[in-house]
Amino acid sequence: YAMEKNRMIARGLKTLGSRFRGPDFSAIARACGGAGWKAATANEFRRFLKEALQLQEPALIEVGTAETMVPHTKI
Repeated sequence: YAMEKNRMIARGLKTLGSRFRGPDFSAIARACGGAGWKAATANEFRRFLKEALQLQEPALIEVGTAETMVPHTKI
């Protein structure tokens, strides 16, 4: 899927409707009885990591990443 989107970008086409949004993993962690956070900045990540390490239960910190060009994308 990402390769097709990258092909569209490489050809200068609009990628309308090609954005895939994954689930909210931090909400899933909380729904399963653990702790979950969504870090948008490095400072938030540090704060959440300190909290997670002090817990005596499963914990998840969701961190967003930049979209990348998938290797081997060819037109």
